[in-house]
Amino acid sequence: MTTRSCAKRSRSPRTTSWSRSTRSTRFIHDGDGGIATGPRAKHATRSPILAHVLAQSPPRRVEIIVVVVSSSSAVIVIDLQVGVVIDCVDAAGVVARTATLVDRARAEGVPVVWVQDHGDFAEGTESWQLVPALRRRDDEPLVRKAYRDSFADTDLDDILTGLGVTRLVVAGAQSDYCIRTTTQSAAARGYEVTLVSDAHTTTDAEHDGVMITGAQIVAHTNMYFRGLRSPGQMFGIDTHGAVALGSSDIREEVGR
Repeated sequence: MTTRSCAKRSRSPRTTSWSRSTRSTRFIHDGDGGIATGPRAKHATRSPILAHVLAQSPPRRVEIIVVVVSSSSAVIVIDLQVGVVIDCVDAAGVVARTATLVDRARAEGVPVVWVQDHGDFAEGTESWQLVPALRRRDDEPLVRKAYRDSFADTDLDDILTGLGVTRLVVAGAQSDYCIRTTTQSAAARGYEVTLVSDAHTTTDAEHDGVMITGAQIVAHTNMYFRGLRSPGQMFGIDTHGAVALGSSDIREEVGR
């Protein structure tokens, strides 16, 4: 589920400002049929908000404003390495779901960017390798990092800029370290971010005598990111099979 920051708006019509490129389509309905005009008019005809309004309204003129937010996505896979996933909760399941996500991205022409820990694991060692179920293609970027933040002292930002990416779909390990730090850093840098809720993992933890299970950490990370807000940006969580990977995201506002 994807959420967005909201502000009070005046009624009829309502409009929204976004940090990304936005365009609107007006759909005029007269009770018998409709005519859509403007950029991406085709989206208006399959609008769920439009269907709801037309079902609830008597035959009269209704104007729907569909706001299209352009957002080019990339899948970012963080630290799913042999030495990282040891003792992580549901590691095999997370890896399998991430592999499915990567296959979806490749099939849809969405870039996949791999991030690997080069600080704790020497490159080329068994612990440094991606888990066997995952394989990076030669044409897919590899980011070498030594800090929890995948942007810190790396070329990740340059890679994303070169690909024209404005939205990150994030999976990997560990939820409470590199996943949380990287997603927050991405948000602070102006990216829109979706955390794949069933494709990140971590280990049990203890601090100051308090035990926290890996499952609890994963759940809390999802809860935290689902509620993240920032003006003009989109954040949220979704499962590996449902998360949108396309190049644009439709947001709708209704005026009568």
